[in-house]
Amino acid sequence: MNSNADDMNSPVILIKSEIRKIGSKDSGLLDLCPLYYCFFFASFVNEGTRTNSRNMNLNSNQLGRLGETAVALELQKRGFDVINLNDAIKNYEGADLICAFAKSGKFTPIQVKTGTTKNIQCGLTSTPDGLIEDLDMKIKCPWVFVYVEPKENNDFSFEFYILTKDETYELIDKSNHWYTLEWNRKLEKNVHVGIELKWLRGEGSKEKDKLHPAFNSTLKETALNKWEKIGL
Repeated sequence: MNSNADDMNSPVILIKSEIRKIGSKDSGLLDLCPLYYCFFFASFVNEGTRTNSRNMNLNSNQLGRLGETAVALELQKRGFDVINLNDAIKNYEGADLICAFAKSGKFTPIQVKTGTTKNIQCGLTSTPDGLIEDLDMKIKCPWVFVYVEPKENNDFSFEFYILTKDETYELIDKSNHWYTLEWNRKLEKNVHVGIELKWLRGEGSKEKDKLHPAFNSTLKETALNKWEKIGL
């Protein structure tokens, strides 16, 4: 039975084709299905991993997966089709999700960073003199920063901050220069790179006398729910 042109151009077929191009050898990819994300998301509840304490009872892998799943669900609500690249290639570098928009037939990868504090780690390290090795190669696509905030009654909420590729690079580069080179202290070893929640909201860090100068966010306005920056 021959597939018609519409079937061959469906987001599911096109996304799976795209994954094959990037080297997946996994022939058992999950079919694109919103229910998969719903069941995965619900598993956190069933396993009792939600908590109303400030420190959620999730390891880094679970927290990352939670953020990726939440972003995938949000994208699906907005008409995108989504596959988690980590289902196809373990610890795929440079992106976590790939999504397509049926109306345009276009694709985009997305990097997701998730945190429960107001400094979201980027998975990058910097030398004491402000060098993040191959930063331009590590930022390949739009990034979504997910802030997970514990609430009462064993619940939590999400905030999604979406940056274009260029915005992500500029914010990480400029804020890291400020943190490593403009503070009144000398770093002795490499540091993990994080992004403050207020910077993602377009706000800056105030000057602290004798410690550091002010830092103005490179974003002119909040990136909260700016899903149009995905670019599809």
